[in-house]
Amino acid sequence: MELDSEGLLPKGLLFSVAGARGIVGESLDGTVVKRLARAFCSILPPGPVAAGRDTRPSGIELQGAAMDAIAACGRDCIDVGIATTPTVEMAVERSGAAGGIIVTASHNPAQWNALKFLDRRGIFITKEMNRRLYDALRTEGGSVAAEGKRGAVLADTGASARHMDAILSLGIVEPEVIRKRKFRVGLDCINGAGSVIAPGFLKELGAEVVALNCEADGRFYRDPEPRQENLHELAGLVANEQAGKAMEE
Repeated sequence: MELDSEGLLPKGLLFSVAGARGIVGESLDGTVVKRLARAFCSILPPGPVAAGRDTRPSGIELQGAAMDAIAACGRDCIDVGIATTPTVEMAVERSGAAGGIIVTASHNPAQWNALKFLDRRGIFITKEMNRRLYDALRTEGGSVAAEGKRGAVLADTGASARHMDAILSLGIVEPEVIRKRKFRVGLDCINGAGSVIAPGFLKELGAEVVALNCEADGRFYRDPEPRQENLHELAGLVANEQAGKAMEE
C-alpha cells in the first residue's frame, strides 16, 4: 500500500468531518482500520464502543478489524451488525456507549468504504475531535490493553427494531392516520443497509410495498448516488405499479 509523502498514512485515504474513506485494497484495509479504531479509542472517554456497517462485502472484514481493535484497547464492543447510519447513531446514544464507528461509504461506489466516527451523543465527532483523531493516528496513538484486559464483543440484534419503534412513538407521527391512507410505495434499497429496516417500517405504517433490490447482500446493481441517471429502474417501477397512490378509507 503506497504511503503519503511523510510515509505515515496510505496515499489516497481521505479525511473529512464524516470520517476517513478510501478504496478498499488501495488506501483502506484491515490494518488501516485497526489503526483508525485504536486512535479513535484513545480520544474517547471510558466506556464501550458500538460498531455497525452497511452491506458492502468489504464491510465484513473491516468491521471485524475495527471490533478487534476496540476489544484490544480493553473496551467492550457493541456489535450492531448491518444497520443504517441513523440506527447506529441511536444505538450509541441509547446504550450509553462512549462512541461509535460505522463502516460505510454511503453513496460512494462499491469499491469504496469508510469509517464514520460518532461521539457518545450518537452524532459525528466535532472538528476538534477530528483533529485529535488525526493527530493520534499520525503518531500511532492508541494503546493496546494489558494482557487479560481485552474487551468483549456484545451482539446487539435489536437496534433496527428499536429505531423503528422510536420513530413510530414520536408525537409528530400519527401511524393510525397514515395506515388509513393505504399508500402503495415503490422502494429501491439497492441491496444496502436500508433493506433491513425500510420495508418493514413501511409495512408497519400500512403501506403496500413494491420492493426492488431489498436483499441486504451488498450487490449494488447501480451507483448508489441517487442521481436521475441512476434511478431509471425505480422510476419505471413507480409508473408501472402506480406507486405513490393512496386509497383513503
